[in-house]
Amino acid sequence: MSPNSTDTEPHVDPDPISRTLQLTLGSDQSLSTEIVMGVARAGEVDPTQLHQALHEVINPSALDALFQPKADGTKRPHGTVCFSFHGYHVSAKADGTITLLSEFDRLKQQGVNLLVCGTVPDAIRDELSTRLLGDAGRDRTALFALSDRPMQTAIHRLSDAQIPQQRAHVISTGDSARSAAAQTNTTQTDLELSRVSGSLEDVQAAILQTLSDLEHHNETFEPADLRFCFDSLRPFVDRADPDQITTSLTQICNAIKQRDGMGQFQLPYAFDSSQVQNVRQSFEIVVEMRVSEHGPEYRWHLQTSNFTTRWMPL
Repeated sequence: MSPNSTDTEPHVDPDPISRTLQLTLGSDQSLSTEIVMGVARAGEVDPTQLHQALHEVINPSALDALFQPKADGTKRPHGTVCFSFHGYHVSAKADGTITLLSEFDRLKQQGVNLLVCGTVPDAIRDELSTRLLGDAGRDRTALFALSDRPMQTAIHRLSDAQIPQQRAHVISTGDSARSAAAQTNTTQTDLELSRVSGSLEDVQAAILQTLSDLEHHNETFEPADLRFCFDSLRPFVDRADPDQITTSLTQICNAIKQRDGMGQFQLPYAFDSSQVQNVRQSFEIVVEMRVSEHGPEYRWHLQTSNFTTRWMPL
């Protein structure tokens, strides 16, 4: 079995609690075996599935020998080895301490952008998007860029995620801008609203300026406190040059990561479509959605380690 494709879940739920496991290497256990057993316990995986998988990531014999005493018997007090394995970031130190951190949590600590794809009903997309906005236990700031969804989309997601409208900003473009203009005339809302008409470059400029303004207002963001949602990329992917799309996405994604934020970019096409494949490299994670005989499901493609989870119920 390849280490990069599995039918087990490596605990990368939308916005999970910290998934960190600390292990201590015993004198009767090799480093490679302890790592395999630790990942198996953390991911609820049969360890026999992982031994061969480890060979495809790192040389187990070299790993076991890395912190062995020197030829004269002197212990090696310093040194650390890090690598990605089965959805986890593994860090092993010479003192025998081993840390397993889910790749998703590691990415969230330094800023991360997700591409959400799949041909599913809007209600299902909205449910996952709301989860990605985070829980109600922290003072998060939300920024929406709406191109083909009404402003009510943002209002509903904020309400479900229990994020106050006062901590949110909406940038509307195209049909969404006209819808937002009509709605603000009839609906009382505390959302800050900007309307943009024009190309993706115009939308990009508005996003970057708003991010700068939000950062100035908040002074600083804690990791994952800034949540960004672009819903959706479809109008621009359908009509813009692929190189232009990539350039704009790179700048927006970099701005999110620079603020330790978490961005979700909706693209309602199938994972294997050209539209998704042309832009997926701009993101650290691709979240694929579908509706099967079991109901709505999703799985994660971790781009940084080329790891794919099993299908999970929404």
